[in-house]
Amino acid sequence: MKIKYYILVGLISFLGACKKNNDKPTENAQDQDSNPYVAPKWHSIGSGLPNNTNNAVLNLIALSDSCLSSYCYSMGMYNTINKGISWNQTANNSVIGGRILSYTSSGDTIYAGNEVRGVFMSTNKGSSWSMISNGFPAGISNYVTGIYSIKKVGPYIFIATTSGVFRASLNGTNMVSVNNGLPLTVGTQGYPKLYVSNIENIQNYIYITTAAGIYKSTDYGNTWTLSNSGMPAVIYDSFYGNYSNIGSKLIYGSFFYLYVATRGAGVYYSSDLGVSWQSMNSGLSNLDILYMTNIGDYYYVINSQYEIYVCNTLNISPTWSKMTSDGLPAGLITSICSSRNKLFVATPISVYTFE
Repeated sequence: MKIKYYILVGLISFLGACKKNNDKPTENAQDQDSNPYVAPKWHSIGSGLPNNTNNAVLNLIALSDSCLSSYCYSMGMYNTINKGISWNQTANNSVIGGRILSYTSSGDTIYAGNEVRGVFMSTNKGSSWSMISNGFPAGISNYVTGIYSIKKVGPYIFIATTSGVFRASLNGTNMVSVNNGLPLTVGTQGYPKLYVSNIENIQNYIYITTAAGIYKSTDYGNTWTLSNSGMPAVIYDSFYGNYSNIGSKLIYGSFFYLYVATRGAGVYYSSDLGVSWQSMNSGLSNLDILYMTNIGDYYYVINSQYEIYVCNTLNISPTWSKMTSDGLPAGLITSICSSRNKLFVATPISVYTFE
């Protein structure tokens, strides 16, 4: 029996040694199986973009067919159709007319809103632009100091401004104010005033984040009702001129869930079309959220310390985890978006992807 035992042990040892020899990396560096695991990190894809802080990349959106579009301060619009291998300028500031604060897309059509002249539209992925906000009510340029969000819903585009919400047809005509039910106040010069920071929709249900909380419309903006139960009150600091707890981003997720990132209260979600909201802040050390995006049920946020966190919302107890910043320059991050299961961020000097 002992002899058989030793023979068996020797055979097992021999086979194990053979396996180890076969598992050793080859000397061929191109052999994929021989390469050690490399942790994902951020890589610059900003070739062709202005690469200095005076022309910082301020906004980034994902369009169809892996096309990305960006706006660079003082330099205008750029886009890429090859996942960031190269960028081309599609419009300078003489066309756009000022700093772009928001833009959105529907297929190949892009709507962009700036802080001075209004709304512009491109029907060819940003290759050319035309102004469509000539339908704004008379005198709007005197009191709308910012267009912060634009959203296509059904046959309309909705525009969030410092003076409430406006609605227009897809070609920009028939623009009207749609603020019935919203708590507009009178500004210092007698103009209507209500800061609306974001717009999102679930089919024909439209949601907006405002200086007075979250509101919902089920009739294309003709009327609005408060939909804020469970959310912290928005606080205005007159000394610094900013808002705490106001929504910075609304996202419609799967299973009719809504997610809202806030400036000071972290992230909240609603599972009942906005009737009630619950916090989702486990793992977050800084609740001042600047930006948020998602890839399926994975959500990504950037806080005011420019840290990036990720959360799988399908978990029973969703918890945020801090992502690596390896490959990113230290400091300012100006935008985040996702396209075809890839994550992108903009910084003053370039655009980066995580892989």
